[in-house]
Amino acid sequence: MKNELESSIREYYSEISPSPDEQRIEQTIRQARAIMRKVEYTEENASFFDFFLSQFSFIRKRVWLIQFVILLFCASLLTGKREAASTIGVMSTLTPLIFLTWTQELSRAFLYETAEVELSTRFTLRQVVISRIIIIGLCDLLSVTLLGFLTARRFELEMPHIFMFLFVPFLFTAFGCLFILNYFSIRSNVYCCAGWCGLVMIVFFYLSNWEPKIYDVTLMLAWYTAFVLALMLTVLACHLLLKRCARDFCFRHMA
Repeated sequence: MKNELESSIREYYSEISPSPDEQRIEQTIRQARAIMRKVEYTEENASFFDFFLSQFSFIRKRVWLIQFVILLFCASLLTGKREAASTIGVMSTLTPLIFLTWTQELSRAFLYETAEVELSTRFTLRQVVISRIIIIGLCDLLSVTLLGFLTARRFELEMPHIFMFLFVPFLFTAFGCLFILNYFSIRSNVYCCAGWCGLVMIVFFYLSNWEPKIYDVTLMLAWYTAFVLALMLTVLACHLLLKRCARDFCFRHMA
């Protein structure tokens, strides 16, 4: 009987949570305060370059994976015995996909309403978008330039001509997507961008299959004109998108 009573008492007290250690609580509070002071100091002293580099971590891994798959597929076209016009036509058709993979990264702040979080930091939403546009521009410039270089070496063609064949559809896609992100509904802009990209791909697929002379050297003046026009439109679309970010920033802070 006595043993049963002792075991019952032990079981009862074992179920009771131990009282908190005041000394450990104070130690935890001090550590938390030290961490917060360090974070605040880092944010206040972080340069725009540090902020720019941090934006790479917000780009999802699947975007890099899709980019790599597109580049790998385009590069594989250079290993066969395809004709130059046919290979360049396929690449011109596929280059719009390179920009399309980035569109959701630009619209995520608006689509998932994370702008409130971004606006609460020391850097503005406009600076966030500028950073991501620069990242997208540099990565895509590197990708298309690499494809152009490999294609020019493979078919022994002039590199500036190859660049025009690849950059013209890319820039028209970029302009259309940036325009859509600026003016269309936030919830539907990604689908609209996909539709615009598909339209550009259809146009260049048609040209490469039914109008192969479009890649003739005698038409390079038309390609250079299209390149300048597409570049100007893309720069204008970037400018308007950044103005929208600045306008939204002012509106949210006044609200």
